Amino acid sequence: MKTLSLKRVENKIKLKEQQKGAIGFGLLLCMGLNGMMFVYFLQRIELNKPLEGLTFTSLDYWMYFGVNLLLLMLTSSVFWAKWAARRNKVSLLKYALVLTICLFTFLYPFAEHLLRFSVSGKGLADAQIMLMETFFFLQLGIGFIGCLVLLVKSFQFKIHSKKKYLVNVFSVYMSYHTFLWTWITLDVIFF
Repeated sequence: MKTLSLKRVENKIKLKEQQKGAIGFGLLLCMGLNGMMFVYFLQRIELNKPLEGLTFTSLDYWMYFGVNLLLLMLTSSVFWAKWAARRNKVSLLKYALVLTICLFTFLYPFAEHLLRFSVSGKGLADAQIMLMETFFFLQLGIGFIGCLVLLVKSFQFKIHSKKKYLVNVFSVYMSYHTFLWTWITLDVIFF
């Protein structure tokens, strides 16, 4: 009986680890797609600057909306699960950070539509670039500040858990922004 119960416990632990790994991989994949789509929008604005402003196709918006919605749903589900448990405040803060970054990118198309109603003519293309750069640097700022806060908080933990925690923090932060900066660097060098 003891061996059966131990096996069940071990299986549950393995299942939880697999679920965490799948969720983590899904987050990293969606964040990478999110970053690539965001820079794709930047590239489209820089390459196509007509006097009346840039007109995105409906496919552009649906792709951007779909990727962000998937990322937002995945992150928010993990966030609320962590919130319900409330065992690890730092883990909760980590997912809250990602959720905030997701919200900024998710809201961009709506902000861009509002911009079209308020600005017209020659100033629209410049206003679009300013709007996207604002969203971009807000994301970088939130990510950087959040990473610093989590890094400082990590030193309050024991040594054996610190290494694992730091890896989680930097994987969430760097996976997102590495895609962005790599894409921009390649674009500057080769295009």
